[in-house]
Amino acid sequence: MTSPTLNRLCAVTAGLLVFAGLHACSSNSVSASRSGIRETESEDINVPAVSVDSCNLHTRDELQANEDLLANNTGETLSISPNSMGPARLGMTLGELRQTGLAIGEPQPWISDFDALPVSTGDEILFFVVYGSWETIDDSTPIGHLVTENPSMMTPEGIGPGSTIAQSETIYGPATLGYNIENHSREFVQFENSLWSDYTFEPAVPGSPDSYAGTYDESEGDTYFETNTYRDDAVIGSISIDIRE
Repeated sequence: MTSPTLNRLCAVTAGLLVFAGLHACSSNSVSASRSGIRETESEDINVPAVSVDSCNLHTRDELQANEDLLANNTGETLSISPNSMGPARLGMTLGELRQTGLAIGEPQPWISDFDALPVSTGDEILFFVVYGSWETIDDSTPIGHLVTENPSMMTPEGIGPGSTIAQSETIYGPATLGYNIENHSREFVQFENSLWSDYTFEPAVPGSPDSYAGTYDESEGDTYFETNTYRDDAVIGSISIDIRE
């Protein structure tokens, strides 16, 4: 039986569920061709390395080192909250974000009907500002949707892209994964103790961008499928926050 939470997850508009190609447990980005997400290039990064080879939770020292680096550059941290990613806050304008000292790159295609602006410190992309490709944007445009696939960006509990689903469950409670054929078959994961209104998590399988993280019985259901079981190597691929009506 489909949970109300996951039903709501799959029913929200595509604009609230836009994500980038997902990080695996390495320093390179992966692409998800199954969902039509754009392929990203691996980049050299200047932020102190976070150990994601083994997908361990980030240590307190790693958290502090990463926060210190961004704080030195912008006076802000790498934390994700339901309303912000580092210095970027939902509702602030692109001009206000530019004033923080972060670099805003050129628009690039995201998924169908959506584009994204990469936001960087040094050579590292921290997150993306996502908006409708039909929109005309300038420095007065308010920010309504932020996505990160950077393992250095983390919630206050230390969960970020590259954290395993199993580790995330120890923080946020049991996971439910699901996908809807009518929503481009894109897979999402919801945790029992993390409100859907706070964060949107998209899972990934390191080295297998076309694979689902969950294990599904596809003989059940019509267009929507849900499971509480997942692959041992399943990780958080990206985290999104957005303004909900």
